[in-house]
Amino acid sequence: MDGNEADLLAQSHLPCLELAEAHQFLMIAFPAISCGVYGYSLEETALVALETTTGKLD
Repeated sequence: MDGNEADLLAQSHLPCLELAEAHQFLMIAFPAISCGVYGYSLEETALVALETTTGKLD
């Protein structure tokens, strides 16, 4: 891994969030992408998703 995995993961969530907002969705769910074959931990994946959806990712 090269150190920018959290940024790449966050970038994969942003278009989904934009579409959800445009369609006025009340809820959205994200799978634990990057876990498994890429070896990204479930805890880190959940943290990135949470911080991205709340706008707190640096």
